[in-house]
Amino acid sequence: MERLHCIANTPAASRRPLDVLRAEARGVISVVRPDQQIAAQGEERTDVIGVLSGLVRCVRMTPDGRRHIGRFVRRGGVIGLGATSAFRNSIEAVTTSSIIRFSVHALEHRCAEAPSLRSAVVEAMTMELVARERMQFRTGRLWAEERIADFLLELVDEPDATDGQVIAFRMSRADIADHLGLTIETVSRTLSRLQREGVVRMADAHHLSIVDMSMLRALASGDGDARVRSARSG
Repeated sequence: MERLHCIANTPAASRRPLDVLRAEARGVISVVRPDQQIAAQGEERTDVIGVLSGLVRCVRMTPDGRRHIGRFVRRGGVIGLGATSAFRNSIEAVTTSSIIRFSVHALEHRCAEAPSLRSAVVEAMTMELVARERMQFRTGRLWAEERIADFLLELVDEPDATDGQVIAFRMSRADIADHLGLTIETVSRTLSRLQREGVVRMADAHHLSIVDMSMLRALASGDGDARVRSARSG
């Protein structure tokens, strides 16, 4: 109760959308285990789901069994906002995760009374649109190495991050491949190539550190000449 009181008394402008939802609307918290399904593709959207801790994935399957992971949702993320009547993707836990469910009906009713809640919902939906736009560019215009570079930057999630930043992979290589539209072999080979070229350093299968952040950013932007310029300057 004390923690919720602190959230409620924090200025709305400094809070994440999920913090505002928790302060302004009632939610039911539960813990889900790795690979446990939270919602099924096509299931009626009766709840909006927030991620309090851990990592979940949004998965869509084709009739012949191909899997696409539209996005990974980390702590603070919200799933299920909008006007759709059903979930377009299945939602599954990647790691042991704590989630909170808000009734769609109750949330819509509360939004009519609380301007801060309406603003938080709009912000969360905008963040999702930005993420989708990034994913469209990534899979539509970037080569494999560039896709992985952009994905690593997304995991860093710090605009001012510098060399030495450590990344922990909480998802499998298969998850990464199905998210980026690549094969597992391509993901593994590309990470190895980035290490040989001095862009990253793999500590083990689940951790790497970024050695050359400027090169990683150049690759993620689709700057194909970046490596040539680097070689010439070296």
